[in-house]
Amino acid sequence: MSGTFSGVGTLQFTNDNQHACAYSGEVSATNSETTLLEFETNSEYLTGEFNFNKNTGDGDDIQYQVYLNDQVIQGWEHDYSARGFRNLVKIIIPPFTKVKTTATNNTGATGRAIVCSFTSKVGMPQRVGNLVE
Repeated sequence: MSGTFSGVGTLQFTNDNQHACAYSGEVSATNSETTLLEFETNSEYLTGEFNFNKNTGDGDDIQYQVYLNDQVIQGWEHDYSARGFRNLVKIIIPPFTKVKTTATNNTGATGRAIVCSFTSKVGMPQRVGNLVE
């Protein structure tokens, strides 16, 4: 865990390891599934939320998916009539989990600027085996 920003698409931790975040940056989503964020957790668990937002292309239908260990755990399509609509997904991510978010422009092949952010609190599992009787 590190408090130094390593760029978009990576899971980052604050210096005190109490918070984590990941930012996709602007990604062009076309009519094929496009990865926005992808990271793996270690021994920590994360309690937070994903925030999805479309920056351009009014009226396009965008399909969003959230995967944990290659299984879709949340997915929806949004018909945008205006720019800037946000979709929030609150989630608890267990330790040792592969996380991926994607977007697909279901209206056409034109790339649309999509962003995704993830912010969370970091928790550590209870230690086992150090019980004092």
